[in-house]
Amino acid sequence: FSVFTPTSHLKLRHIRLWGLDDFMPDLFATITEAMQFAMGIGPTASRRCIDVYANGAKLTPTLSQLDGLDSIQVLSLSVKSLELWDVITLIKELPMMSDMTTPSPAIGALPNGIAMDELPEYMVSTYSPMGERFRCWHIGSSSTNVFTVEAECVLLLALACPNFTLVVPPYGRHNEFALWLEIAIASEMFKPYTPRLKSFID
Repeated sequence: FSVFTPTSHLKLRHIRLWGLDDFMPDLFATITEAMQFAMGIGPTASRRCIDVYANGAKLTPTLSQLDGLDSIQVLSLSVKSLELWDVITLIKELPMMSDMTTPSPAIGALPNGIAMDELPEYMVSTYSPMGERFRCWHIGSSSTNVFTVEAECVLLLALACPNFTLVVPPYGRHNEFALWLEIAIASEMFKPYTPRLKSFID
């Protein structure tokens, strides 16, 4: 065990909280609590990579109340479920984040009055430009053979984050994922934005 203080472990850059569900299932009820704990360990670190593995935990709106979010550059989350709106919250609250790893996302409930085919315009008008430093999204393993939703989430996020140009699909699924991205970009929903999204099919 180690006792962490504001003046100890000044070179700490990578914090990994793994196995929380297996060994300490009641320690963190939310991802926000886990991140608060992680950031408290190394308050003077100028560059942070935080891994949180807690499949039972959820992201909460109180994330914005945490101090030190502007120092996190790399974030890895392994959680039970994640929606596109959670990803947007993370990018908004972590302005220095350039690289993120998450499970396969779902779109989640649509904003009031917005139809599915209106989402691209909604993302542009509501969020863009967002995540100036955000570049790369690693999407974790998935048991599905159809990446329709994941591809749509990637493209919707790209419309909100102009500098997001690289997606890393689940291991060994690159060709499949690329195909679903091409299908999504060619769909009526995204066709008007093809020039903006072409980096994903080049």
